[in-house]
Amino acid sequence: MDSLSLIGGNEGRKGFTIVELTIVIAVIGILVAVGIIGYGPWQKSVRTNQVKSDLKSAAAAMEDARNFSNEYPASVGDVFSSGGDVQLTGGRMSSDTFCITGKSVKDSSIVFKVGAKSTDPAAGECVQMVMSCADSIFYQPFMRGLYVKFDCATPTASEYKLYYRDNRGSGWVEVGLASPDASGWYFFDENSPLTLSYMDDQSGAHGGAVKFTAVGSDGSAEDVINYGAIQE
Repeated sequence: MDSLSLIGGNEGRKGFTIVELTIVIAVIGILVAVGIIGYGPWQKSVRTNQVKSDLKSAAAAMEDARNFSNEYPASVGDVFSSGGDVQLTGGRMSSDTFCITGKSVKDSSIVFKVGAKSTDPAAGECVQMVMSCADSIFYQPFMRGLYVKFDCATPTASEYKLYYRDNRGSGWVEVGLASPDASGWYFFDENSPLTLSYMDDQSGAHGGAVKFTAVGSDGSAEDVINYGAIQE
């Protein structure tokens, strides 16, 4: 009778064994770890989308302002206010371009930009070109070509473009611009529109104009020199 009582005494036991408790704790730990690991990327994605959304809205506001006043506002803050989690800076960069930088206040690694020529937000900050140019272009005829030098401090631009326009009604035409020599002179051969324009001007035939433009890495452009006539 005592033996039966001992055997049957375990049937009413309740609770978990040490092994079962260990398994439960391990499972909970795994779930918590997975949640923490997944939360970081999710949070970054939310903040990134927030910055991009504000940039697109700001770009639309800049375009609306231009349609109303024929020019972009000097500052994005004049036409759009972002939420407290996004910082927007920038505005008009030239007569027909703008660039806005958007940063996440809570994650400094999230930085995007948007401009008049690239309304889809791209990673990085706007590059504000700094120019310091005198109104001078120097010409030096040389054999069968022409050397040109711009009296301009080096701007923080990724690309330079030179445009030519004659006085016969044509628009601006881009002239190939190679790297300058060690002294800063650009060379154009005898067939270059710029050389031909210079020769016309010297002979009093037609003359022309040139425009030197610096293009920033974000696609914004700023005219460094825009002349109504070519002169030596």
